[in-house]
Amino acid sequence: MLNLSVIIPFYNCKNYLRKCLESVLSQEHLLFELILINDGSNDGSEKIAEEYARKDARIVPYSQENRGIPFARNKGLELARGEYFLFIDADDYIAPDTLHQLYRKAKENDLDVLQTAIYLEHSGRKMKKWRIYPVHTPRTGTDYFNRMIQKRSIRAAPYMHMVKNTFWKSSGLLFDERLQRCQDFDFYVKLQIKAGRIMNTGLAYYFFNVDPNRKKGEGNRYNISQLFIFYRLILDNFTAFAEKENLGRKVASQLTWLICSHVYTYRPALLKALPDAERKYWNAFIRKNIFKNGGWLRPWLYLRYLKTILT
Repeated sequence: MLNLSVIIPFYNCKNYLRKCLESVLSQEHLLFELILINDGSNDGSEKIAEEYARKDARIVPYSQENRGIPFARNKGLELARGEYFLFIDADDYIAPDTLHQLYRKAKENDLDVLQTAIYLEHSGRKMKKWRIYPVHTPRTGTDYFNRMIQKRSIRAAPYMHMVKNTFWKSSGLLFDERLQRCQDFDFYVKLQIKAGRIMNTGLAYYFFNVDPNRKKGEGNRYNISQLFIFYRLILDNFTAFAEKENLGRKVASQLTWLICSHVYTYRPALLKALPDAERKYWNAFIRKNIFKNGGWLRPWLYLRYLKTILT
C-alpha cells in the first residue's frame, strides 16, 4: 500500500508550479503518489503538469473544467489511495524529508490527524513561523479542539494537516462545494473534532507563499459580501454538525464563537460596506457571541467596533 497521497489542486499557477512539484518529487524514504488536479487552467500550468506526469510514474494527473477549489479538493480525495493524505497549494513548496518525517510521526502515534506549523515566505525570503499551540501527545478530537479554542490556536488550513485516509472515509466529510472560499475552515474544523487521535508538531516543513501577486485557487474572485454569505453557510454547517454528532452545548457554542472570531477580525469599514440586511445580521451576531468562550480576554477587538459598527 502507498504510504501517502500528496494532492495538489491548481489553477493558473505556472510561475510557481515547477518549484512546488520539484519539492515534492525529491522526497525520499516512503512510497507516495502525487495527485495533480488541474481545475481548468489556461495559462500553461496544465502543460507543466503534463510534462512532469510523462516523466514520473508517481504522478496521477486529472483535468476538469474550471469548477472551483472545493470540487478540485474532493476529486483529489476521491482519487487518493495512500494510507494518509496531505494537500499542498501549487504556489507553495515543502522542505526536504517533509513527507517522511510527518508520516513517521503519524504512524508512531497511530494518528487520525497530525497538524504542523508552517513558515510564511515573501519573495523567496522566509518571514516568520506561523506557530501552533503545542499538543505533542495524542488526544481525542473534542479535547484537542477545546484546548485550541482556549489557546486561540485553531488552524484549519489544508497544508497543515496529514490525515489518515480510512478515518476520513469513515467521517463522511467532504469539502462543501457551495463554498468558493473558507471551505477548508469548514472541513478541517469538523475533521479535527471527529478525530479519535490527533496531535501536532511544532516543526515547520511547509513554506507558504504570501507574495501579493500569487493566485491562491479562486478565492480572489469573490468580494467581501460574498465572503460573509459563505460564513453564513459555514455557521449553518457547524450547527447541523453539532446536532448530528451530539457534541453538546459547549462545543456548539465554541463553533459559533469561532465564526464570530473570524467575522470581527475584519476591519469595521468592510463590515460597514455590507448591504444593510447583512450588516444588521452580523452586528447582532457579534453582540451576542463576542464575549463567549473567553472572548472577553481580547476586549480591544470588541471596543474598536463600539464607535463604528455595534451602535
